[in-house]
Parts: sequence; structure tokens; C-alpha cells
Amino acid sequence: MYAELLIFPDALRNQPLFPDEARALVAQATDAFPINPLIFNRQADGKTVQGCYGTAIDGEGWGIPPAVCFGASRGCIRLVGLGPEGVALVTNEAPALGSAVAMHLGNSPYTFKTLSGDCTLERSHPRVYRVRQLAVSKKLNAINAHKDGDAFTIQSVEPLIRRAVLGGLLGQARFLDDACAHGNREAAIGTDDMVGLRVLDGKAILGRIKKDAKVHALIVRDLVISLDLDLGGPWYAGHLRSRGYGLIRKEVL
Repeated sequence: MYAELLIFPDALRNQPLFPDEARALVAQATDAFPINPLIFNRQADGKTVQGCYGTAIDGEGWGIPPAVCFGASRGCIRLVGLGPEGVALVTNEAPALGSAVAMHLGNSPYTFKTLSGDCTLERSHPRVYRVRQLAVSKKLNAINAHKDGDAFTIQSVEPLIRRAVLGGLLGQARFLDDACAHGNREAAIGTDDMVGLRVLDGKAILGRIKKDAKVHALIVRDLVISLDLDLGGPWYAGHLRSRGYGLIRKEVL
């Protein structure tokens, strides 16, 4: 299950907006508001919420998805809540978030709406998906190990792409199966070979996570993949998911 909160401030009408910009704007707007820090994937002490299913040693190490992931589009701030906890967060905090953003933008008039549905996953014939930005690694040793000479190519980073996508699907499937007490999403994924993951296009770059920080991540932009799965609703992969990275979108043909 998931819920989406869409905020449309008049002050941002028709303005292009990216997920990390939307998250930063909401963080600034709610600085003086008693907003639940889990909206930003933070604990009460400000530390990032982290968790994994298993470890790489036992063949897993799948990251547990954040309760809320940010997104954006032209003139719109989007928050996606995953599972019962994420749905409750987005739903309960919607009025306060909308008011805070409006005040931050000079008491701008705004509208908001919420949508809800289920994150589904079924076996299928090959389907094409796009990921605008997939953060495949934040570890310097792993990043350098996947260079092709002095540069990164889509072929040299394909092992990291495969692990990020498969790990994202498995982690979110297990999270939803456990949290919603029903479903067989993880079982439907099957083995790595059954997923039929094919990397079709993309560009690998070393990008800054924050404009004012020296922390970098290996990011694949405009990634195009094919999966033998039919995904319904929002599915995420890779690192920095709460910041809007890794949203897997079905290609519209």
C-alpha cells in the first residue's frame, strides 16, 4: 500500500522542480513546525534511519525502504508514503505540510490532494522501465573498482546497477509483505535469472549528493532497463530513495 501527497503552491506554478529541491524546500518550510522527522527519514535525534535485510555475506543486504520518498514535477511537490506507517505519516501530516510550504512561499495560495493504492508486482513478459537517477554506490572503493580506465561506462557499472535494482525490488517487496501482513510480492520476484533484468541505456557519473558537501555517489542517469515483471504503483531502488532517487517508472510506449 502507498499514499501520495501532492502539494500545488501558486508561487511555484509552472516552475520546474526536482525531488531534492522539493525536499530541501519542505525542510526549510517546516523548520519551526512540529513535523514528524520520519517525513525526512530521520530519527528524533536527527540521525538518518537505516536498516537492511541480511548482509552481502549471506547473499542479501537489501536496504529497507524509507517510510516516505520525495518527488516533484512542474509546480508540484510530491511525497510518497510506503506501507501503513508511510501512509499514516503522509496522511496525518498533509495539512501541516501544506500550510508550512504556503507560509514559506510568502503565504502563497495552494491546493493539495492525496492519492492511494497498492504497490503490485507480478510475473510478466518483458516490460521497459526508466529511472531518472539511480544512486548505485556511495562507497569510494566500490566506485573506483567499476571504472573503465579513467571513466565510467554503462557496461562497467552494470553489476552495481543489477544489485541496486534487484536489491530495491526485493527489499521493498519484503517490507510490504511484512508490513501489510499479506501478499507474495517477494516470492513473485523469484531468482535473479527469473527477473530478466537487461540494462538498455544510461549514463554513469560521479555526482554530488549535496551542493554544499563533498560527499559523492555513483549515479546512473536516464537509466533504461527491461524486466520480466509488471510493476504497479511506486517502486524504488538504490541509495538516497527518501530524496527521490531510484523511482522506477514504466515506459509509456
